[in-house]
Amino acid sequence: MSLDFYFSEHLSFKTKINYDPKGYGGLTFIHLDYLTLAPLANIHFGKFKSFNIHVGPYFGQRLTSDDGPMSVFIDLFNDYNEFDYGINIGFGLKLLLAEQLFYFEIDG
Repeated sequence: MSLDFYFSEHLSFKTKINYDPKGYGGLTFIHLDYLTLAPLANIHFGKFKSFNIHVGPYFGQRLTSDDGPMSVFIDLFNDYNEFDYGINIGFGLKLLLAEQLFYFEIDG
């Protein structure tokens, strides 16, 4: 879920709240779930301001953790950070299709 507050025709402040599953697989797997908040600077460009680039920090709170079959050996909830943070960089596209406005974004 996100909210976009425009300061000018080309600049906005966007805030996003996301459910963010993280982890890795292999011989064993680790699965961590976070709720993240990302305040982002958003620059809009293109003929109809259909494109945007956004950048800003994100902050996450761990909700759950699971380490699958190894759970009897590892107390995963206590071994990994309760809080997560980093930089969010991405771009987006607004498309008008059949009189409906659709938003597509890629973050990294």
